[in-house]
Amino acid sequence: MFRLAIVPPVDGIPATIKCVRRYTELPIREIRTRLADGIPIFEFAFHDIVREVRLCRSLLRDLDTIGAAVRVYERVEGWGEREESIQYLRNVMRRSIQIRKEVRDQMFREAEGHED
Repeated sequence: MFRLAIVPPVDGIPATIKCVRRYTELPIREIRTRLADGIPIFEFAFHDIVREVRLCRSLLRDLDTIGAAVRVYERVEGWGEREESIQYLRNVMRRSIQIRKEVRDQMFREAEGHED
């Protein structure tokens, strides 16, 4: 599971809140508190890989557009949480999509082989 904390740009808190509100239903007061305290706002477990990867990529693009920084935390079972780079998160998402496609393609090949 990945958790994302947002660091707004200088003088960019209103734009950051507006951006974050498009992706969460948290009240504005809670968003302000989490931004101020550096507490993660978003969690991605990637159970629904395609939907969550699309959402996460869109969020990262929008945050980059307004100049907000993102701190990425990966929860590792038995180890707690560790901070990772955005590039690491992007690589995990890319690899997860590749694995999903490979599994889907393998299922189609197996299904075609059983139709004979």
